[in-house]
Amino acid sequence: MENLFRQNEISVNHDVMERANPIFNTAKTTIFLLASSGNNDAKILAAELGLSFDSTQNAGNNKTTEDTFITTMIVLETRYRTMNILAENSGCDSDIDLPCGYSARALSYARKGKRFVGLDLPAVIQEVKPKIMRLIDAGKRDFVKLSAVDATNYDSLENALKGINGTFCITTEGLLMYFTDSELTAITENIRKILSRHGGCWITSDPELLKTHSLISKALTCGKLSDSASKAASIFEEKSDTLAGGLGNSVCPRISCNDFEEAARKGIKFFESHGFNVERLTFADNMPELNAYSLLKPEQVSALKEAMTHAACWKMTLSENAETSQTSSAGKNFDIHAKITGGILSLNLSGRLDTITAPELLAFWEKVNAENEINAVKIDCDSLEYISSAGLRVLLMMQKGSNEGVELSAVNNTVRDIISQTGFDSLLKISE
Repeated sequence: MENLFRQNEISVNHDVMERANPIFNTAKTTIFLLASSGNNDAKILAAELGLSFDSTQNAGNNKTTEDTFITTMIVLETRYRTMNILAENSGCDSDIDLPCGYSARALSYARKGKRFVGLDLPAVIQEVKPKIMRLIDAGKRDFVKLSAVDATNYDSLENALKGINGTFCITTEGLLMYFTDSELTAITENIRKILSRHGGCWITSDPELLKTHSLISKALTCGKLSDSASKAASIFEEKSDTLAGGLGNSVCPRISCNDFEEAARKGIKFFESHGFNVERLTFADNMPELNAYSLLKPEQVSALKEAMTHAACWKMTLSENAETSQTSSAGKNFDIHAKITGGILSLNLSGRLDTITAPELLAFWEKVNAENEINAVKIDCDSLEYISSAGLRVLLMMQKGSNEGVELSAVNNTVRDIISQTGFDSLLKISE
């Protein structure tokens, strides 16, 4: 039977990309908060994007309180400016910002004549790239490269980094907590491969983000307990539409964590098992004087500085016994074969259903569902090599959009484990 899927008839617009990958919406919250802290580049970019308090802070049923807003703003300024200092002091030739989000880093790096490579979801790059490039002087634009990637796909990352010479400082800020454990393992291995080829280091604030937020919140309330971290996490979860497990994984503790030291030990052990040495660089030893201090009382500033002696960014370098990778993870190209029989949509999926390809499946599903009466979806996964949270999100949309839901068959162990880890095995039917 003729294949119903014809790629040239599928329109993957920004709306489709956004619904397949709503996680990036938190990046707009971040840039607005950074602008509110007094960062001039962030102010310019936030204005260019047309961001406002209501559009970035009041997400659905979660309304940002003044306490939550100020606390989160200080957390963001603390980690953003400290990460900038650590990246500049790394001695590396290029900053590889993953994810770059709607970050103003590109503007400051270009102004200084330093190499900046911003990597993020297709929806982010499509929206922010023309705006950032328009704000950079023509003679400085060659210092900035912005590319769409899937962080779990090594070839996606390596292709985006082609032509970038010298050592890399890879920075991840506000990323790792959104990964499932399988995705976390994939991105960790991918960064290890990149550094084994190019040299450099990996700097991230993510493993201690929740701890940092809690310490700052406590400092600002003179030692009293505050639920601002919990409220901020709830807002981020709603805006990003995280999957069943919510925020957190083996490296980034969940909001219910009550032992940050044990969580850090587990996180360090995880990275060490993947060939990294981990060095904790405290905020107190590296952060500048914050703009946000002007909003605080002297005793709050003192308490905040003391609190930051207990929170850190992690700088990771390859251990001496780490394997040097020269291999590619290239697999099958993503493809869809589709037919409809008696109201049943049968799909054969091959390759990777991930950040890059999930919008394609969503666009096809919405087109075929609008043109036909679909009662059930049966998906042959025999040639499906990998599925990310974005792919699972699309399957859930298909589940909700058909009377009898989605049934998967011939699922390999990799895909089955991912579905199980995310709790989707209770939502999707998997036949043996």
